[in-house]
Amino acid sequence: MTTGHVNVKAMLKLFTAKQFFDWQAYYQLEPFGGERDDLNAANVAQVVANVNRGKNQRPYTLDDMRLKWEQERPERTSEQLFAMLKLIAAAHANDEPGRKVEDL
Repeated sequence: MTTGHVNVKAMLKLFTAKQFFDWQAYYQLEPFGGERDDLNAANVAQVVANVNRGKNQRPYTLDDMRLKWEQERPERTSEQLFAMLKLIAAAHANDEPGRKVEDL
């Protein structure tokens, strides 16, 4: 894994919520991981395809080479969204000893 941890549960015990959100913010600025690797591979494939294309053939675009992994996201119920918020609140509560989710 990118973080060097193979046990997700152990990793989550070591990471604070602040660290997790900091990594999310960093990812927004400098994406990393599989999605970025796919984009880099598509860029190389585009260049190779374009230098080898026929004279009258249209140039390939990055989108022509990009892997299409996206799937449509299912609608989430209000109960599912509330459960997600409770998990986030619990992660924040763990950042401060003695603080409980109900205090947030």
